[in-house]
This record gives sequence, C-alpha cells and structure tokens, in this order.
Amino acid sequence: MIGLHALRPVTPELLIGPSIFGVASGDRGGFSGWGLSAAYRWRFGDWFTEAGLFAVGGGGSPAWVGGGLMLRPSLAIPRTWGPLRLGLGLRAT
Repeated sequence: MIGLHALRPVTPELLIGPSIFGVASGDRGGFSGWGLSAAYRWRFGDWFTEAGLFAVGGGGSPAWVGGGLMLRPSLAIPRTWGPLRLGLGLRAT
C-alpha cells in the first residue's frame, strides 16, 4: 500500500488535506482510495510526535469485503534536518 498526502497547516499544530492510498499488488491490486487526512503535531525542538487519521468513504464494489468507510490511524516520530523530514511511524492496515 502506498500513500500520498498534501497536508496544509490550519494552526501550527493541526494539518489537514487530501490524500490517496493505492494498492500495488495482492487481492486488491489496483484499488485506490481518495480521502481526507488530518494530523496533529507536538514539537520537541527538531523532533516531534505526529498523530494522524485518514478517512475515505467507499461503496458500490461487488467485493465480499469492504465497500464502506475506511479509517487509517497513524503515529510517527520524525525529525527535521533542513528541508528533510525523516522518522519512524506506524499505520493501521
């Protein structure tokens, strides 16, 4: 699963924007879900903690699984180095 996000700050801590997740292979290869993501950040110097949520509504698929609301929570601990942001994160599958 690959995700792409375009989050913009609403406040210094809160970011909101459109996102897409796509599946490259497996039982649902080719599936993509467009939705909305939000993230909240707590800063500690160059480090910060980020908690986020991706939400998309679906339906209409004849598949025997899914076909409704998809929520993907996330938690990350990234660090900024100039223009780069690197870190570790967890996302629900």
